[in-house]
Amino acid sequence: RVEFRVEAQGGTAIITLDAGNASISKPTTVSVPWTKSLRIASGTEVYLTAANPTQTGKITCSIFLDKTLWKTETTTAPKNGVACAGIVP
Repeated sequence: RVEFRVEAQGGTAIITLDAGNASISKPTTVSVPWTKSLRIASGTEVYLTAANPTQTGKITCSIFLDKTLWKTETTTAPKNGVACAGIVP
């Protein structure tokens, strides 16, 4: 299982997700904290981006493998976005 998570200050985030068959290719506004859990095959490249439309505070993206933190990235405004990516082992 692969879980994608976005946390941000301000109540919403704009995300894109590339995870094999489960992609969100157009920037989509979601309520935070946002999570999506998927079963993804080994060798699949995954890529999550998140931006904070309020451009205040912090924004974090994280990817968990079987409930263990695998990738994470945090930034603080005025930097607008973060990205987490990897190839599922």
